[in-house]
Amino acid sequence: MGSTEKALLAAEHGVVAFDLSHLEHTLYEVLPDAISDTITRDIGSLEEGFCTEGLILDADATITQHLDIWRSQRIFMYRRSPASAVGSHVLVALIGPNSASAVAAILGVLPQSGMVFATDWHGARILFAGNGPSYGRTATLAIPVDVASEVFSALMAEGVSPGGLEAFDALRTEGGELNWGSDALPSLTPLEADLSHLVDPEAAFTGRRAYRRAMRKGNERVVVGFKTNSCSPEPGSGLRAGSASGSVISVMKWPKSSDTVGLGWLEPAPVFHRGSKAFGDPLPQLEANVGGSWFPVSLTDPPFTREA
Repeated sequence: MGSTEKALLAAEHGVVAFDLSHLEHTLYEVLPDAISDTITRDIGSLEEGFCTEGLILDADATITQHLDIWRSQRIFMYRRSPASAVGSHVLVALIGPNSASAVAAILGVLPQSGMVFATDWHGARILFAGNGPSYGRTATLAIPVDVASEVFSALMAEGVSPGGLEAFDALRTEGGELNWGSDALPSLTPLEADLSHLVDPEAAFTGRRAYRRAMRKGNERVVVGFKTNSCSPEPGSGLRAGSASGSVISVMKWPKSSDTVGLGWLEPAPVFHRGSKAFGDPLPQLEANVGGSWFPVSLTDPPFTREA
């Protein structure tokens, strides 16, 4: 069994730690207007001790960044895309049913969804939140660099397993999450990416006028989830449904199973026969191109659920 498969199984039954320090992250005393004015949420109304997500759009309302923002005296923000320089903190995502208990064991506070906590670790201030950048029961920690190795050792002593980025990306795909830093994505609006809940249409942000036009116009393309055990599509493989065409964005193969699940995009947004989507056999049929041949795949909504 490979390291990625071991990490996926540990995330299902225990807890895995993923070092996400490659993501751009910054601690602000006050969030500069040049940043807050571009975010699709009113960050000024975010209360201390809470966290939220937001997007940055371009002038055409296309998503360029997906952000996580924490407020705990100061504001900690990280982007779900690679950084150009090393940050002041080590960013760690804990994924699995035992995530909260592992954090509580070493920091003395149980993470709660949507909330941010700060605690001292031998004089260093550690921030953590009861949510994370990947699907699952998670906690995310922002650890000052000078105490990161000690915190990691304490987590390992609590039975936490280390995981690599390949396993993390697989879990992200399983949760139906896109990565604007690494996925092969077309231009997507929040509506097309099913992220409109992260946009306050009344907030002042770059691309607001174009976003409002997109709300009236409707989707030109759509992101879909699929599942198959008859072929092995890869990112970039062709995807089609009737007259709509696109490509596969990301895939993952479940451990101890022949099933592959993935995300893809189609344009124009197809209209599937009412009721057919629930049974995984839509009309028109969703198909993936592997090795020059088209194979039917089941349409399904992420987050994907593993069968026993």
